[in-house]
Amino acid sequence: MLTQYFKTLSFCKLVSIFCFLIGITNFIGWGFSIESLLRITPAFAAMQPNTAICFILSSFMLWASISNSSEVGNLHNKQKSLIYISSMLIMLISLLSLGEYLLKGDLGLDHVLFWRPFKQVGNTRLGPMAPMTAINFILLSVAFFSFTTKVLHKYATAQILTLTTGFLSLLSITGYAYHSVTFYGQELNTQIALHTAISLLVLSFGIFWIYPNNAIASILNSSYYGSTIARRLLPVAIFMPLVLGWIRLKGQDLGFYDTEFGLTIYAITTIVFFTSFILWQAWTLNQNDVARRKIEMALKESEEKLQAILNNSPSIIYLKDLEGRFILMNEPFEKEFQIPRKTLVGKSMHEVFPKEAADEYLKNDKKVIETKKALIYEETAPHQNGARTYLSVKFPIFDADGKPYALAGISTDITKRKKLEEDLRKLTEELEKKVEERTKQLELTNKQLQEEILEHKKSRKEIEKLNVELEKRVLERTEQLNATNKELEAFSYSVSHDLRAPLRHINGFIQLLEKHATVKLDEKGNRYIKIISEAAQKMGVLIDELLAFSRMGKQDMSTTIIELGEIVKEAVKTQIEMSGKDNITWIINDLPKVDADAAMLRVVLNNLISNAIKYSSTCSTPVIEIGSETSSMEEIIFIRDNGVGFDMQYANKLFGVFQRLHRADEFEGVGIGLATVRRIIHRHKGKVWAESKLNEGATFYFSLPKIN
Repeated sequence: MLTQYFKTLSFCKLVSIFCFLIGITNFIGWGFSIESLLRITPAFAAMQPNTAICFILSSFMLWASISNSSEVGNLHNKQKSLIYISSMLIMLISLLSLGEYLLKGDLGLDHVLFWRPFKQVGNTRLGPMAPMTAINFILLSVAFFSFTTKVLHKYATAQILTLTTGFLSLLSITGYAYHSVTFYGQELNTQIALHTAISLLVLSFGIFWIYPNNAIASILNSSYYGSTIARRLLPVAIFMPLVLGWIRLKGQDLGFYDTEFGLTIYAITTIVFFTSFILWQAWTLNQNDVARRKIEMALKESEEKLQAILNNSPSIIYLKDLEGRFILMNEPFEKEFQIPRKTLVGKSMHEVFPKEAADEYLKNDKKVIETKKALIYEETAPHQNGARTYLSVKFPIFDADGKPYALAGISTDITKRKKLEEDLRKLTEELEKKVEERTKQLELTNKQLQEEILEHKKSRKEIEKLNVELEKRVLERTEQLNATNKELEAFSYSVSHDLRAPLRHINGFIQLLEKHATVKLDEKGNRYIKIISEAAQKMGVLIDELLAFSRMGKQDMSTTIIELGEIVKEAVKTQIEMSGKDNITWIINDLPKVDADAAMLRVVLNNLISNAIKYSSTCSTPVIEIGSETSSMEEIIFIRDNGVGFDMQYANKLFGVFQRLHRADEFEGVGIGLATVRRIIHRHKGKVWAESKLNEGATFYFSLPKIN
């Protein structure tokens, strides 16, 4: 309906522009002597200048009437003034023109704009507007004028006048089509111009649709079936007989058939056309009726579902019109107030509730309608067991145009809650009394505590003083330990480095002794030489490990983001080649990226993997697993084997220098590898530890900070 309304307003604006252009075009024709702008063909009458003036004034009135038509009749004073003045001018021009014909005199009205007597453009002479044109403009000016009045039936009056104008204009157009001069003027100077008649027909339609939701126009503009049928049938009923009659007349003029045959064809064609059209409309209406029934069924099902939802709600739900009369309510409403729903429908608040309560409810309802938004109220209603309190949510229901037409409410019984709140209030008051008493006791206790706190403060100052002295001693001790560590590292490096020269001499002389004295010495002597040689070699390895361990404390770190999985694969490959063990089952899980020194990390992995290979070598099917665990702050890497394991009570010795948990004749080694691992991991701000059981394998862990 609203969309249709705006479409009609757009049509009215186009009509206004059309009439303005018609008038201006005629002025141009008269002003510049362009005859083709004055008449459609030389045989037809021309539009006179005073007619053009009336069209321009009509376009102004039409535009003023629709420029502020969001509400019917909502015209400003300036718009009303423009309509008054324009309608009066049109009325004056039309009456004077009609008076010239009736009095058979020349009032000189035709020369007001073009002041040259009997001015002529080609075969077209300046003259008064046609009588039919004057009558039509008088009717239209009265129609415009009625819009601005406060007459009861002003819209119906205006629309009847515009329809009369449309009928007269259509009569003139039909006269031109059927060559019947009676309908458009006997003489050329009294004939209404064809384009004048067409423009008047268009203008009458534009004025008719200014207020499409009032009077006669509302019959055609509504969304009801009657209006739909009217909109479809009226254009056909008006124009189709005219078209068929014109076709019959043309055929008769051209000699295709005589009058009787033409009338027969006209009658049969009209019957066939209207029968077909009516059948088509009936089929369309049947389809619409089927769709309507489906919608009604769906609506009925929807209402039943809605009613089921409402009835199963624990709250009271109701719907009222703007006057406070009940439209709908659910079963809880009926049960709560012991009133049948059928008798409630249509009743007002005062017919259901006492006056005081009803007045309060209506006051709240009015506030909701005025604000056009949902509001919450705490309302009291009389009940057979005493007054009950409800928390009511009330909100307006809007129609398609956004106007409230009803009010819905959802009321929840909060009587128990209010009682609990009252009990709670009493308990709160009692509690406040007890708190007050307790507060006095606490104030007394607080004084005692303050005295004790003063004593504690004195004690704390003494403790703080002792802590300062302790921190000072710790710093001094730390400096001493750091200096001692540096001296030990330097000593270890110096000893290891200085021992290498004598050790090379021992190895050299042992080799010379083996060359020259092997034959001369007996088996026991050769065995002694071999023992010395092996001990020297072992001493060399021990010195190399000690030097490496010492360097790890001094070497600069260069950390980067490392793919740990790649380094593990390299270390595994290296240790397999060095150990020659190819019967090991390797389980290498996905490993994370870490931020570490790549060279140092290789040392850690090679040491731990070589230990895993070494201590699982006694198993028939050795298995080594390398994986990781993730915590919120760090990445934990583990290397697990199924070897000989160790006793956990000695776990604290694992990572010490020269500490071994197995004999040298069982597994080779010097006891520095794990100490090196711990030193490297500590430098990375990580931890290293191990878990094991004898003969059930061991798992070595180390952690590294997680990458941010």
